[in-house]
Amino acid sequence: MNAGYVRLSRDDDKRNYVSIENQKLIINQFAAESNMVIDRWYEDDGVSGYKFVEVR
Repeated sequence: MNAGYVRLSRDDDKRNYVSIENQKLIINQFAAESNMVIDRWYEDDGVSGYKFVEVR
């Protein structure tokens, strides 16, 4: 099983960097070139990396 991880990072001014969709495209292109398929995606969209939040 191959998993992909994407994260939308935002700075203090709320400016968006690379979108989730673009990140998935880049990862899928790499996977295809490596004869792999991404079976599962993990996304952190709008979740701050500044604060630790325990997820159960």
